[in-house]
Amino acid sequence: MKNPMKQNYSKYIFFSLKHKPGRVLFFLLMGLTLLQPWAFAERTLVEDNIPLSDSMLESRPSSWNESSSSNSNQPRVGRTAAQKYFVKEPQYESGINTRLLSLHIGGYLKSRAHQWGSQPKSQHVGLETMGVTYKIGEWTRTMDLNLRVDYFQYQVDQEKPIKVSFLPLLTFPDAATNFPLYFGMGAGVGLFLNQLERESSLSLDYQLIFGFRWTDLWNRGGIFIESGIKDHFHLLSDGQFSSQFLTAGAVFKL
Repeated sequence: MKNPMKQNYSKYIFFSLKHKPGRVLFFLLMGLTLLQPWAFAERTLVEDNIPLSDSMLESRPSSWNESSSSNSNQPRVGRTAAQKYFVKEPQYESGINTRLLSLHIGGYLKSRAHQWGSQPKSQHVGLETMGVTYKIGEWTRTMDLNLRVDYFQYQVDQEKPIKVSFLPLLTFPDAATNFPLYFGMGAGVGLFLNQLERESSLSLDYQLIFGFRWTDLWNRGGIFIESGIKDHFHLLSDGQFSSQFLTAGAVFKL
């Protein structure tokens, strides 16, 4: 049998893998074991952005210089490179970063009542409305949450019922956008301070609104105009009220 060392390397490797696989595996594992500590140390220093000393560079195998130069154009990794991913994103700065208080007063363009009083239907029942709206929260870039308290006066059967309503009101877009046009909706409970006999003193109130607002006419506020519907149903009787209203008022930044 010929000595495999006299043949080329390919035949020697094939012979070793075929007849002495244990010895080949042993030397392969031994080489990886000897190289692993130095490779781990260099990787740790590079990731922590610590420069390698000359002695360390000289002790590094020459074959590694080529791989290092080939990776020089690769993106850097490690603690320093990762810091750019932890940069705090700029926060959305609201145009109106304060609480808002609005006061309004107005009347009705059209109003009618059903089963309220002695008549099945009545026209021009609403007299006046006024109230206050306070912004209590917001969903940034979406809408505002407001608490509205309204005062109403009506005329039914020669009497003048008076009601106060309390309702949460959602308006969008949020006032922070400074967009002049807005829409809103809300529902709540009405309490009659003065009511006809045998009529409910409690009502279910709801509003659908749209308006224009200019909040920066002066340093701490502006004005607004609003219209829509302000309706209610009597909870303990059959009466109901529907209307189209128009109000105007001032808005203040607190």
